[in-house]
Amino acid sequence: MLERLRYQPDPDSPGWLVRPQSDDDRFLDVYGPMRARAESPTLSRICLTPRPLHRNVVDTVHGGFLLAIVDHALFVGPAIQGRERVEGGATIDVSAQFLAPMVPDKPIDVLVETLRETYRMVFVRGTIEQDGVIAVAFSGTIKKASAAT
Repeated sequence: MLERLRYQPDPDSPGWLVRPQSDDDRFLDVYGPMRARAESPTLSRICLTPRPLHRNVVDTVHGGFLLAIVDHALFVGPAIQGRERVEGGATIDVSAQFLAPMVPDKPIDVLVETLRETYRMVFVRGTIEQDGVIAVAFSGTIKKASAAT
């Protein structure tokens, strides 16, 4: 399901997938370990904990890091829901609103809702939350990979 992104069943948490930290020098390793699961046919949850490395100059989580998580979530959320040809696709557009600061070393939840899917596109919206506070709201569109990929 998420082979390219290296998610695998989490042996410690049935129903969850985990992407452990790897050592192959890919951008995804900046995030650290992540867990994800589908909560319904249209809603997914991704969990991770920002580290001190992800701080900005005022010691909150850097907005660029949060936008990178949003871009990742546009693909992982629908893929975990079972949508095909998402891995290997491309981001068409993304919009994000920063609503509250986030701090390192506290878990965050990324909720991803698939609004619509066509043969070539997936339309997504979601939130990033910490301690029950919505810190980022986002929406985006991805183009699916071609059937030959």
